[in-house]
Amino acid sequence: MGRDKPTKVEGTPHGLGLYRRKGREGFFFIKNWSHLAKEFPGAFERNGQFDEWIKRADGSLVVSLAEAKAYCQRRSGELEERKLALRRPHTSYSGHDLEAIGHALADQWIRAYQRGQNLQRLNLDYWRLVNRELGNAEEIKNTRPEAVAFVHMEGEDIPPGPFLLCTVDRVVEEERKVKRLCLDQGYNPDEQGLRTIFGVFRTLVKEHIDKLSLAKSEGTAAPPPPTIQKRGKTWDALLDAKKREGLAQGTYKGVTNAVERLRGWLATAYKVRLPTGLDPELALEYRDFLFSNSGLRLSTASKEMKYLKSVFNAAVRQDLLDVSPFKNLPRDRRAAMQTQMGRTKSLDNQGCIDPTAAQKICATMRKNKRGKADPSFDVFFLQAMTGCRIQEVAGLRRCDFIERKGGEEIFKCIRIIHWDGRGLGTIGSRGGLKTIYSQRIIPLPERAQSIWDKYSDSKSEEPAFPQEEPKTVNQNWGDNLKRRMRDKCKDYPGTHGWRRTFINNSVNSGLPVRVVQMVTGKTGNSSLNEYTRDDLGLMLKAVELNAESLGIHISETEEQ
Repeated sequence: MGRDKPTKVEGTPHGLGLYRRKGREGFFFIKNWSHLAKEFPGAFERNGQFDEWIKRADGSLVVSLAEAKAYCQRRSGELEERKLALRRPHTSYSGHDLEAIGHALADQWIRAYQRGQNLQRLNLDYWRLVNRELGNAEEIKNTRPEAVAFVHMEGEDIPPGPFLLCTVDRVVEEERKVKRLCLDQGYNPDEQGLRTIFGVFRTLVKEHIDKLSLAKSEGTAAPPPPTIQKRGKTWDALLDAKKREGLAQGTYKGVTNAVERLRGWLATAYKVRLPTGLDPELALEYRDFLFSNSGLRLSTASKEMKYLKSVFNAAVRQDLLDVSPFKNLPRDRRAAMQTQMGRTKSLDNQGCIDPTAAQKICATMRKNKRGKADPSFDVFFLQAMTGCRIQEVAGLRRCDFIERKGGEEIFKCIRIIHWDGRGLGTIGSRGGLKTIYSQRIIPLPERAQSIWDKYSDSKSEEPAFPQEEPKTVNQNWGDNLKRRMRDKCKDYPGTHGWRRTFINNSVNSGLPVRVVQMVTGKTGNSSLNEYTRDDLGLMLKAVELNAESLGIHISETEEQ
């Protein structure tokens, strides 16, 4: 290789394929998939040995590392998708799906050949000739090896001009390019489907060539883009439709998992690759699988069904689908009852923290083995007092420690609102507040006011607890504290236990539900009921009161 020997760019992930060459500018994308090229003849360019000098569409070199990385990630993703599609069995698509695939491939093929070109100089007669034989050249080469070229035939609707010649090999290569584009999208149609796709492809390309020819005759420098209908209804398109309606990051992850599970089941059980292949009968069968044979908890299965319905409903609202396959499914009362039973907490453990456990946890957080308090002890204490979600307290700023006047009294409070570093989860902000109703003001008890004094600064918008700021895009405010508490406190029920305990103690103490809602930022009585546990003392008082009202007693004979 000499001076042209490639060297991997330091700091790039393994398998990315990003290299430099000494003495040559820019970057190179290098992959050796010759083993796959032997396994699947014609499916990979240059027999699977990719060595590309990374350039832009205008031919200029890419010298930015970030831009080169993006190129390699895209190319690696395409090749990986191609490999996966080749190793899956051929799929029988519906006519509608085949037409959509043909539209998508024609769009990509046209744009690839127009990009960076002087459109006034394109030899449209030549491309019309190439397009005429796409889908047939491979077969002609195999059955009639003596054929060496395609030429204009008499009677063809082609503008007069010099004699045109196009070799069979050139058309074969273009045909393989289209097939590779198809595989790069994750589609692996059978022979009949491929013929249908090429039929749609040729029609669209011919229409575009005719429009471009007219534009050239008028001297238009930038002819109109190809008129392509909607792309195929893919799973990614459905997820994007749901995401556009606003989702918290955690919810979007759950929705994605639900869609991927359905997608895998369809591919494995019925070789269905696109969402348009899901009909009400299959949707009903999948629901039975989800509740009976998926291995999921019933509550999780129920949540995934809700996610799937919401995804398909979003697709219908945005005109991606005509109707949702999950609409009007017959009600499964047995599954609904099993789900409710699965949600029911055990009689002995209902998620609340009793006073003994609370004091023990507080002592553990106040002093570690070296006698020092946890660096986020104040976050822990505020959450235990107020029943807030952990990210709501951990994401407070100094200006969120405020005073409010009520009558003649001044209350020291914390203000929970969204800001640039902590938005609203419903619109996808990282570590955001759960809903718009989560924004509120909470007065602090006297035992927590020393914390208020420590952090209050009306002029500072800096985080009060910067050590709890998310370190990655997948973290929330307070995740570091949650991890430490799990490590320090044996059998710790989780930070959400403080919220459950606050609601339970408030409701069982007879406080108005509206007050509990204002402090916790929750809406709806049913959700509060799920957070309460049986208070045996209060229940005994109710039974005793009923006994006194009835005035009945056990007879002396029965007592003996």
